[in-house]
Amino acid sequence: MSSQLNRTWHLWAYIAATACSLLLYSGSVGLPFFSDDFEVLLRLSKGNFDTGIFLRPLGDLTLYLQYQFAGFKPVSYHLVNVLLHGAATYLVFRTGFLLATYLNIAGKRQQVAIVGAILFMFYPLHAEAVIWVVGRGIILSAIFFFISLGIYLGGSGKLFSKLLSLLAFIVAIAGYETALVLPFIIMALSLLRSKSLRGSILDSYPYWMILAVYFIIRYVILGEMTGGGYFMRPGGAATLVYNFCAALSRSFIAPFIETRHFIVAAFIGLVLLLGATIRLARSREVVRNAIILFVLLGIALLPVAAVGISTHDQEGGRFIYQSAFFATYFLAMLIVYSFRRRVWANGLTVILLAVCGLVLMKVIDGWKQAAAMVRSSMNSIPHLTRPSYFFNVPGKINSAYVFRNGFKEACVIYGKSDDAANIHVISLIDPFIAGSDSTFKPAQLPRGWSYDQASAKLSGNGIFYTVPAGSIFIWHSGRFTSLPTQ
Repeated sequence: MSSQLNRTWHLWAYIAATACSLLLYSGSVGLPFFSDDFEVLLRLSKGNFDTGIFLRPLGDLTLYLQYQFAGFKPVSYHLVNVLLHGAATYLVFRTGFLLATYLNIAGKRQQVAIVGAILFMFYPLHAEAVIWVVGRGIILSAIFFFISLGIYLGGSGKLFSKLLSLLAFIVAIAGYETALVLPFIIMALSLLRSKSLRGSILDSYPYWMILAVYFIIRYVILGEMTGGGYFMRPGGAATLVYNFCAALSRSFIAPFIETRHFIVAAFIGLVLLLGATIRLARSREVVRNAIILFVLLGIALLPVAAVGISTHDQEGGRFIYQSAFFATYFLAMLIVYSFRRRVWANGLTVILLAVCGLVLMKVIDGWKQAAAMVRSSMNSIPHLTRPSYFFNVPGKINSAYVFRNGFKEACVIYGKSDDAANIHVISLIDPFIAGSDSTFKPAQLPRGWSYDQASAKLSGNGIFYTVPAGSIFIWHSGRFTSLPTQ
């Protein structure tokens, strides 16, 4: 197989990736906004680009530009995200083929690249980044990460190509912090080829310079480096190690409600991966490249260790959108090279895709439930002309966000209030989750809260509000009810 793919291959790969993305996520195009979407879009509609503790202008810029012609209509926002996911999948195919060439993988490069790209497309954890409109930032970041890495792997050596790779890296880190690992990855790849630490440092030196400038700019603009503590979770080294292991496991294993079940599944998955690697022991070259991909996956997951990822549901899946390139390519290599006959490799690929597809459909169904909750909740709220207080606002359902953030802004976007400052969220719940208030209880104030209608005093947790009758709303059974009822 040639080390290059002709233009026809690229064209058909892009068309197939786009069509597959539209087919898989067609049900998400008609969904409403969720959670932070409301907050971000209302802020951008006012021309406010202040992202607080984050420095991620790329996603905000595209959302602002789209708002100029789409307003608060969510259809086009979801459609753009789906199309971007298709573009990212095409780049996974292209970059995967270039990586195979760079690593001198003998034969089957095209097949490995195709299987890796298809697995990336069906990857269940991607639903959060694709369906959640503000997830666009991380998709764009991954796209430019793949472009930068792909240009480097192409190795033309021309100054223009090197500048394009560096420019793509700059754009990538403007989208999400996960792209910050690119200098580490390029240095590791260069070290593999040159066998010289000095040579690899010189090769990756421009990327390190960009990284240094980024941190300087970040400190000047934000005044700190940790995202207000977002990237420095309590627990020290032990927490970082746990988060890294959780992210590595979640790259291959579905979440489980019980931690012990997840640990057992992770152990079984590890045994299977080791078994597949041992099966490939007859080919030292393949084993070497599989180990290299696994190490690159570990490097790509380093930023995720700073924030963590849930092992109980699909929450946080957006954090490993970019690193999934290495995870799916690693799996593709194990599948393709474990069988001498292509029919067996294709059969295993189909089975794996079927499992991923079923999990993905379940995750998308969760977002559809969240969408129904957003609509029914907003439809149950009258137009508010005075300060109003809301209890039991649904935060998320299963792995899908509802109003974890952005409820005040949602009320403005849906025309329920003219001023978000008049909306006060007192408590959040996760419907149908053990330990939270059940959606089937009658509308009543949560434990510890009371309201005296005669004096119009709302009190709880040492806090007192003067609230006119009819300004307290409690969510239950999919809608908000005024308390006390008039």
